[in-house]
Amino acid sequence: MIAFTALLERLTATTSPAARRVVLHRYLTTQADPGRGFGLAALIGVRLFPPVGIGLIRGLAAARTDPVLLAASRNFVGDLTETLALMWPAARSNAAPPDLAGVVGGLKDAAPADVPGLVAGWLDACEPAVRVTLLKTLMRGGQPMVMDEVVWDVLAGLFGTSPPEVERACRALEPPYTGWFATIPSACAAEPAATPDHFINAVLLYAEPNAYTVGVWREGALVPVGKVQAGDSEAALLDRWVRDHTIARFGMVREVEKTLVLTVSYTAIRAAPRRKAGIELRGARIVGLASGATPADTLDRLLL
Repeated sequence: MIAFTALLERLTATTSPAARRVVLHRYLTTQADPGRGFGLAALIGVRLFPPVGIGLIRGLAAARTDPVLLAASRNFVGDLTETLALMWPAARSNAAPPDLAGVVGGLKDAAPADVPGLVAGWLDACEPAVRVTLLKTLMRGGQPMVMDEVVWDVLAGLFGTSPPEVERACRALEPPYTGWFATIPSACAAEPAATPDHFINAVLLYAEPNAYTVGVWREGALVPVGKVQAGDSEAALLDRWVRDHTIARFGMVREVEKTLVLTVSYTAIRAAPRRKAGIELRGARIVGLASGATPADTLDRLLL
């Protein structure tokens, strides 16, 4: 579930279709079978197992948390799965977090009486972010997790066909699609080598002609991590925003309010001892605005 969690986090962290396609392309061309096939099935809403009922999950939570505190926390957080994931008490467990194939196989083979213990063991072994993904997967019951159009666009590119044709082919098969994925042309599978495959959410700090300086958080302060380029459509949008939110000018450089979070793709990180962050992004481009109230990343996450 760790790789699938990372995929969902990256897909929801940006509004840019181009960024989502790159993220999904990397997942589908780097994850091993049968995990990637089950991941694809979960994304498009194929029912992999009977959904785990909310009553069972509530019962497990009630045995481990204060029900009054759980209700109050749910009202504050607003999402039940996130509330349960955060409030689930840490357990001493040497078990590794389950992978998606293990969850599918475990639920298919388990007797109904064994499901509560199975689910509780999985939740014990997960960190909060992975618990959120696990709970959503368990309770979703065949509802899509992302917009189908992005999935079919990426698969069409991999299989060298059109989105409608690749959707028809996929819908006619059973997960985890191992034989189907084996037919992907090698040229398509090799595509990520030429594609920027790293993404961060960073705050716009400064703007100048043809370049924008972005930063991430380090110990409560924003530190610049490099200058990034933007396409024509992004540049037009940013230039309008910069004009309305400039707080200082230094020749051709404008300092702006530190409120705009951008999704940035980059190809590499290089050491830059003279810079506050100690590093600098290479091949960086703005691919869109981060969605909703998505926070900027930290320097520690960037260096993972």
